[in-house]
Amino acid sequence: MIPMLLLLIFVSGMLVLTRLQNRHDERIAQLRLKYKTEKDTLDQERQKIAQESQKIEQGFQKEMRALDRELVETRLEFTHFPVYMLMRQDDNGNRSVVKCFFDKEEAEKVLDEYNELSHKQLYWLKVDRKIEQKKEDIEESS
Repeated sequence: MIPMLLLLIFVSGMLVLTRLQNRHDERIAQLRLKYKTEKDTLDQERQKIAQESQKIEQGFQKEMRALDRELVETRLEFTHFPVYMLMRQDDNGNRSVVKCFFDKEEAEKVLDEYNELSHKQLYWLKVDRKIEQKKEDIEESS
């Protein structure tokens, strides 16, 4: 009878251990599934963030190219402003612009031609210093 009792205790102990092992295995499986689900969610979020970051970077690059084009266009427009104006004052003191020039040498040449005429009018060159300085800055940076 004692051996039977021992066998019964041994078998019931084995059943308890098997149940505990099964619960342990189920819990591990649940944790693995939870971990995998959370990992997949994080991976999806990382992908979304990477895509959004790429879109932002592309938008930034597009805006920078547009600003660069605008700057170049502004510089081109600005270099076409006349800097030198041939001015005239008549006998009555009235002043007027005779002609505008982009080039200093050309402006001085035409001024000399007008001054060689035997008129009572006074001729001189008026220089827009701001535009002249900006043109020099543009030429230096190019």
